Amino acid sequence: MGGNIEALENDDAGDFKIDLKYADPETGATWLMKACSYGAMKCAKALLEAGAEPNAEDSEGKTLAKTLLPWSTSGREKVK
Repeated sequence: MGGNIEALENDDAGDFKIDLKYADPETGATWLMKACSYGAMKCAKALLEAGAEPNAEDSEGKTLAKTLLPWSTSGREKVK
């Protein structure tokens, strides 16, 4: 998956197609959650613009915002 995110980050995706409703079978993480966890903000923005659901829950019932909250309050990373 890392190669796909790198392609999207570098605008090399061409006609790349992605299932916006995909969730990892083990964790329930969506592509948007994965992009954000990799720090791939261009990819995350593209996913949101394409219609990715920002309020989807993973297998633990956490949304993207709940997943990112520790980062925003720890001083390691600012959420914009």
